[in-house]
Amino acid sequence: MRGPLKWALAATLAATVYVLFFDDGGETTDADTGLAVAPRAAGARKASAPAAWLSQAAAQEPVNLFAAQDWTPPPPPPPPAPKGPPPKSVAPPLPFSVSGDWRENGERVVFVGAGPLTIPLCARCKVRDAVHPGETLGGVYKLVALTPDGAQFIHLPTAMQQTLPLPSAGQ
Repeated sequence: MRGPLKWALAATLAATVYVLFFDDGGETTDADTGLAVAPRAAGARKASAPAAWLSQAAAQEPVNLFAAQDWTPPPPPPPPAPKGPPPKSVAPPLPFSVSGDWRENGERVVFVGAGPLTIPLCARCKVRDAVHPGETLGGVYKLVALTPDGAQFIHLPTAMQQTLPLPSAGQ
């Protein structure tokens, strides 16, 4: 078994050497451009692979293995362009609507609805759970004043004053 294996190996080696160094194969393609190359003239010798590699290496620019290097960090990016003035803050619309009003011991009590809740507002009354001027509603709105024309609130996150119009006392 060793004899045929050696012959097969020798034949493969011989075919490889022949193709590498001696076979011009008629028309071939250029490896760099992929274009067809005309066959060589008779008697012209093909350059060996190592010789071709050496001629290509000699044609290239030499590489400087010890070139100077700059380790300083790149300059910082330019600062962003200044933006225009910040947008003016706007308080959201009041979440309250007037549900009704009445008089309790000569004092006007106004009821405002906020979703499912009904909240009494008055200036000096003793109605249970009533909100008086200076107190907050839900931690977001502060009642400033209760006038015949409207209830004045301050939206605490934006510090903007808003007025809820009230119906006149005779209606």
